[in-house]
Amino acid sequence: MAKTAQPESVDEWRRRVSFDFGKGGLGAPEGFKELSIGDEVTVMVTGKVNNLNQTEDTSSFALQMEKIELETGAKAGISDALKKAAKGQKIKK
Repeated sequence: MAKTAQPESVDEWRRRVSFDFGKGGLGAPEGFKELSIGDEVTVMVTGKVNNLNQTEDTSSFALQMEKIELETGAKAGISDALKKAAKGQKIKK
């Protein structure tokens, strides 16, 4: 008897987000081709909210993406610069 994949827990599913690029949508953002499984990434998405849901137990929203930017560990972004400035550290150029 073949083993089937275990279903994901609801908790894991609720912490997941996916982005689709290509025909009919946005092109892949700069840095996308260099990503690997397990990489840490910060994603900045700009768009308009087109769906809201709030219940006693959960809440969610959906948006129509207009722009997306990736920040990977390989390149420091503005958030890193702001954190360093707040700590009084010298920012590398």
